[in-house]
Amino acid sequence: MKVFWHRRQSIFISIFMFGLFLAATGKPAVAGMLTMETPHFNIHFRDNPHAEETAAQVAGIAEEIHATLTERIGYKPAGRTEIHLLETSDFANGFADVSYYNRIGIYLVSPTGETGWTSGLSMKVESWLRLVLTHEYAHILHLDMNGGAIAGLRRIFGRVPYLTTPNFILTNAYIEGFAVYAETVNTGGGRGVDPYYDMFLRTAVLTDTVPTFDQMLGIYSLDNWQPAGTAYLYGWSLVDYIARRYGEEKLAAINQSAGSLRTIGLFSALTRSLGLSPRVFWEEWRRDLEERYQAQAAELAAGGLTTFEELTGSVLAAQPAFSPDGKSLAYITLGKKTFYPGLYLRDLLSGEDQQLVAGRVTSRPAWSPDGRYLAYTKPDYVDEERLYNDIYLYDLERGEERRLTRGARAKDPAWFPAGDRLVYVAYDNLETYLCGYDPATDESGIIYAGSREMQFATPVFSLDGEELAVGVWFPGGYHGIALLKHDGSDFRLLLCDQANNRNPVFTPDGKYILFDSDRDGTHNIYALAPATGVLQKLTSTLTGFFTPAPAPRGEELVIMAYGAEGYRLARVRREDLSWEQVSFAVETPPAVAISTPTSLETEKYPVRKYSPLQTLKPKYWLPVIEEDAAKGLRLGIMTGGMDVLERHSYLLQVSHGFKSGKPNLLLDYWYDPPGRAAFCLRLGAVTKKAGAGIWYNHYTLDAGISLLFPGLSVNQEIFSGFSLEQSVNQPPSPVPEETPVSGLLYAGVNELKVSGEGTASHRRERGFVAEFCFTGQETGLAGEGFWKKAWLLRGVSRTALKISAGFSQLPGYFPLGGPHTLEQWENISTGNLGERYTVRGFDPGTVTGSGFFLLNAETYPFRIPVEKGLWDWPIFFRQVRGGGFLDAGYAADSWDFTESGLIVAAGTEIRLTMDFLYGPNTLDFRLGAAWPLYPRVHAGSEAGGCRFYIGMSSEF
Repeated sequence: MKVFWHRRQSIFISIFMFGLFLAATGKPAVAGMLTMETPHFNIHFRDNPHAEETAAQVAGIAEEIHATLTERIGYKPAGRTEIHLLETSDFANGFADVSYYNRIGIYLVSPTGETGWTSGLSMKVESWLRLVLTHEYAHILHLDMNGGAIAGLRRIFGRVPYLTTPNFILTNAYIEGFAVYAETVNTGGGRGVDPYYDMFLRTAVLTDTVPTFDQMLGIYSLDNWQPAGTAYLYGWSLVDYIARRYGEEKLAAINQSAGSLRTIGLFSALTRSLGLSPRVFWEEWRRDLEERYQAQAAELAAGGLTTFEELTGSVLAAQPAFSPDGKSLAYITLGKKTFYPGLYLRDLLSGEDQQLVAGRVTSRPAWSPDGRYLAYTKPDYVDEERLYNDIYLYDLERGEERRLTRGARAKDPAWFPAGDRLVYVAYDNLETYLCGYDPATDESGIIYAGSREMQFATPVFSLDGEELAVGVWFPGGYHGIALLKHDGSDFRLLLCDQANNRNPVFTPDGKYILFDSDRDGTHNIYALAPATGVLQKLTSTLTGFFTPAPAPRGEELVIMAYGAEGYRLARVRREDLSWEQVSFAVETPPAVAISTPTSLETEKYPVRKYSPLQTLKPKYWLPVIEEDAAKGLRLGIMTGGMDVLERHSYLLQVSHGFKSGKPNLLLDYWYDPPGRAAFCLRLGAVTKKAGAGIWYNHYTLDAGISLLFPGLSVNQEIFSGFSLEQSVNQPPSPVPEETPVSGLLYAGVNELKVSGEGTASHRRERGFVAEFCFTGQETGLAGEGFWKKAWLLRGVSRTALKISAGFSQLPGYFPLGGPHTLEQWENISTGNLGERYTVRGFDPGTVTGSGFFLLNAETYPFRIPVEKGLWDWPIFFRQVRGGGFLDAGYAADSWDFTESGLIVAAGTEIRLTMDFLYGPNTLDFRLGAAWPLYPRVHAGSEAGGCRFYIGMSSEF
């Protein structure tokens, strides 16, 4: 009981062991979770109705994919791959991670229409589960691949994140392109054979907007809109070209040379495997694209193209819908760098657009028969994890939005002709239903339940309200237009084949159902007569036409038209429609879903309760070699781990000083159980140098809890915690001298709100924290808060304003001044410019006080896009901005104003915005000059002079 550490080490150990106990017992973090074991996979899923059936389906498909891909790619992983089935989103996606172990996450929902418009990921597949599992498992095999020196490192140190998975440095374009290629050649579908990808590439070639080699290597925020995340689209095209031109064995050579570190980076691997320089390869690929798509465009143009008139610019406008009187057009925007997503209304007489709702809208707006209301769906968090679509209602008379459902997982609402009820598509993981909703009673009921995995979309009523047309997808890749009675009876297919037939709508006279389809390889508008079964093609385009909206009098059609800058709304006159009759046959979907694996009939895999300890144990170790505080050698190890559900994670470092004889311990532990709360713990016992022959032991304990309230437009967090520390001086003192325990108790709240309209967007942040501080010498309360607003241009702050203030019972608690410097050379300073209390142009802590007020303002009116990379290195120079700033702060220990507490500076700054690791990992390099305005003279600056500084950060 001599020192702080010894007195409290039992407490520290107890806290850590409690965390391990939670991991071992699985309560409450893993309550209700099950694991299905197969020869090569562990499938983790929540114990819900039909969940085990879905897990068995996934397990069977995964085993079949394993047999196919390991042979084709030429690599078998050493252990099982963990697959986590997630029910927390209405947006189709998946992920793969090889950092600690091989791990896949699959969101159990199928892609919807708007997913294809922006990413090219549509239901042009025989089985969504098979496609997404193939894509993600291709990632696992590719990124886990190792050989040569890397295999040796794994045998010695284990699975060190990134260090023993070198294929990460093959760039996002090649990594994602390889996975898209795998999904395309190994499933009955995939983005590589989807007309969306053809449309994206054809348009880019014809408009000369194909990005440069360095621009497409990562997922970068380029000025010109790029579909499909750039790296996915062009990465697939590059990989596909290599396979077609040089053979799949060259892909294997690239993967193996990078995985064994015989080559470093994509360019080196291309040179070694293809015998070509990257520039020559690039030029070959570009010529191939141009020849293919120019020939395709010539063939399309020879048949005649539909003329149209643009209504909007390329603002990613989508889902047009005429008002019942034909005077207005409602539509949504999907969101891009230069235009904020939302629900918009156009006055067709004046041509003026009005934003009704800011934020993402995921369905066509449905007009009530009286023209007063618009019904639509929007996504938002229903709790801390689940991001679901719900139905909203906008009252045009009152200008108000009202949420109708919560957690309904609703999509594509449409009004019954009486205007008293809505029909919508409800999602239940991989199943969908047609449901009815009564806003007056808030009651929903199923109208029609399809067979397992059938996907409904965009229902619409006939004019008399007796029948309902709906788009439907069947396993096996069949897309149809179906008709059924309003009560769900008499379901029949009017059209069904493997074309992507979507977005049906009745013409005003009720004679035709209009829809978009890629049946001739390009997305166009078609008309189907339910009475006669005659199908006619209405348009022809080089790009793509979608979501027809006929005017109430039938004189024109408004459509989504694709172009190089994205989607815009366009008007086509009735007389410009071709009405070309085309033949078709109604195909019958297979009775057995193609996604059902053949092995499922004979294999029944065991199921057990989920235990995080299986994946939480350390998977690697790294040596720690440091100088001991007593001038000797310090050796140790560091390791870390995380469980599959990401409920528990930790980092641990332990070392021993041979001369001081003192151990060091650093532990970070995070616990994220279901619910809004998340916990963190940090423990440290470190020997530090205090001077020649003098050292001391420094003990720290930090713990915190956060309550998260996520949202797409507003994010909130309530947090609390404490921090304790103590130092014990060591020799030459004959008896270790123990300093008093110091610490901090704190609690606070933060909020982030984002919004925008048209080309403008803004971000507002605010927060407040209350603190109780004690140092052993004195104690006191403190509080501080801030308000900040940034106006954004092309995704980055153009103008920003921040106001901060605080008070404390402790004198000198708040220091104001320049950033803490890492190094000083005359009048040039370096350091982190993101300090909370920064007044540029002054030394750190120029003024201090128990209270402070701080104003920071900056604007960057000058901008030059750079958009260049350094070969295939993981660094991308996005833009250069220039502007000015004003910082003004006041700090004092009393309420009486004193001029000595006031500092004011102004200056100019140049920022180079860079992205790292082939993604939007953004940081600004800042070079600035600050002029002290008051006082004019301070340490390190002459009267009227300025101070130059450099630094790395994002904002003040």
